[in-house]
Amino acid sequence: VKLTLPWPKIYIYDLPGRFNRDMAKKYKRCATDQYGTEVFFHEALLVSELRVKTPEDATMFFVPIYGECYLWQFEMLKHESRVKSYEVTNTFFLEALDEVKKLPFWNRTDGRDHIFVFPGARGPTIFSDWQMHIRNSVYLTPEGDRKAFYFNTWKDVVIPGLEADQQFWGEESRQELVTNPPHRRYIAYFRGTIFHREGNAYSRGLRPRLHALFQNQSDIIYGTKQKDCDRKCYRQEMTESVFCLNPLGWTPWTLRFYQAVMTRCIPILIADDIEFPFESEIDYSQFALKIAEKDVDNIVQLMRGMPESEREQKRQYMDKIWKIFTYQRPPMGDDAFYATMKELARKHRVFKTSALHEWL
Repeated sequence: VKLTLPWPKIYIYDLPGRFNRDMAKKYKRCATDQYGTEVFFHEALLVSELRVKTPEDATMFFVPIYGECYLWQFEMLKHESRVKSYEVTNTFFLEALDEVKKLPFWNRTDGRDHIFVFPGARGPTIFSDWQMHIRNSVYLTPEGDRKAFYFNTWKDVVIPGLEADQQFWGEESRQELVTNPPHRRYIAYFRGTIFHREGNAYSRGLRPRLHALFQNQSDIIYGTKQKDCDRKCYRQEMTESVFCLNPLGWTPWTLRFYQAVMTRCIPILIADDIEFPFESEIDYSQFALKIAEKDVDNIVQLMRGMPESEREQKRQYMDKIWKIFTYQRPPMGDDAFYATMKELARKHRVFKTSALHEWL
């Protein structure tokens, strides 16, 4: 990732371990599931050349709170009510902010140069009092929903969700798909929730609608997750598909989009009002298809009508940019970590010199 602007100099608050490290040690899945970016960015920054250990030297400040992991404990492990889970998580954030405010740097800008990672679809709303306390801060979030009241395209950075499985993000397994391309026997692929107990409130009825459209298409996999199809099987099915479908669920973003690029499966996004990661770096029209929710009835004809030459062009473009959606270990110059740092540098510079400098 080339950068003509100065890289950000980032100070990391040394919060007590109960706000971050202790949880990651106790619950490994907090670092390995799709919401693990709150752990990944913290760990990567700790050993990064962008880190400064003297806060006076910093241009930005990273606040390492594993809020999604903390909330998960109460919602999923302890089966507490939503009200109770959010109540304790709110207190958790407030206590962490008390630690942050022991240093003078928060009050200097009212938190405008402070970075939080919110790795789930709910964004900062997992912290009930977020508008009162961190409204001006920078959020790294996978949820680039332009209609969401908590997402601000001017200050926040859309990041890919975390795919921690090396068979997806590893360079060797990715190159094998280029060197020995598999036979793509399925025209389209999707496994996930289709019929939800909340009815058409989930996915705005889109997923059941697609199910009806694909009823008699023998070369389309469109179904729920199978117990006998593990991660290896799931990836294999993706590599054998021409198109990978990404219909919205509760919200527009989905990890499947990034998995599709990692497996050379042309992603089709069916969600309005979504902002992608790193749009200033990547021309999404070169490799992905975006279909308006109202036009989904034409999806089969659109997929079958695309010439093989165009499909191959899209796969070749993905070969150039796929790594920007991955979190390499350790981070490397053309991956999601450095693309995010570049985006932070760009937005920092723009807002410092614009009429919108309320942000920084």
